[in-house]
Amino acid sequence: MDETATDTSYPSLKDEGPFPSPGQDEYAGNCWDYSHTSALITESAEMIQLQVTGIDKPVHAVHKSLLCFYSKYYDAALNGPYAEAKKTSFTVRCSANALALFISWLYTGSLGSVEREQDPGYRYFLGSFLPLYVLADQIEVLALRRDVLTHLQLSAVEGDRSQPPMDCKVLQYTLKHLPVSSPMRDWLVDTYAHHWDSGSGGFVSDGDMRSIPADFLCQVLNGMARDKNGMMAEMSSDFTCIKPDCSCCFDICQYHEHQDEEEQEASKQL
Repeated sequence: MDETATDTSYPSLKDEGPFPSPGQDEYAGNCWDYSHTSALITESAEMIQLQVTGIDKPVHAVHKSLLCFYSKYYDAALNGPYAEAKKTSFTVRCSANALALFISWLYTGSLGSVEREQDPGYRYFLGSFLPLYVLADQIEVLALRRDVLTHLQLSAVEGDRSQPPMDCKVLQYTLKHLPVSSPMRDWLVDTYAHHWDSGSGGFVSDGDMRSIPADFLCQVLNGMARDKNGMMAEMSSDFTCIKPDCSCCFDICQYHEHQDEEEQEASKQL
């Protein structure tokens, strides 16, 4: 790795303390938490470098303890009895934008504002965060998976829900890199089943439709069949969803992978 590449630094939180020790909380790391994050940054200066494949890509320096706290993958790689435990740099298989978003979230817990322009701005919005969810799935960061889903849901419910303005290339990439059991896949199925007016045209071309996996489309059609009354009828004049039992708009916890009610309640306190 080129050590002369641009590094990414973050403001020190050493003057903000004292902070509680991370400890061994049963649900620690399931949600982003300021106290744990701050304590991990101040207690250890050991850094790990992350970079995507490519020439002249930025090198991101990340606190090892922070990375391992949220990522089960890196925790196993860096703290386990394997050769990787001695490594100080890793190449990440994702886009430069997805990695930058992950590093920003790791230190701030923020994915930015849910305010965005209407289509095609929303297409770009989804194009940024669906690959980020794929990365979170690959490196086993439950807290980030939850935050991405929440972020998408909050943005979607405030926008035009007459059609989910999904870029089919992004959808295809997402479905290809996520397991069938992924909560993100469930959310996408429900979003299409509840809000896609397949008879309106213009949303996807025939060519785009053929690029979407058949099993996904079958799940969407099954969801449409179960929704006999039709979610499309439950729209306000500006096409925002007003049906309170619409899970993809108003019950995001359904997709948050909570272990049980106790863990769900504990997560709300963070």
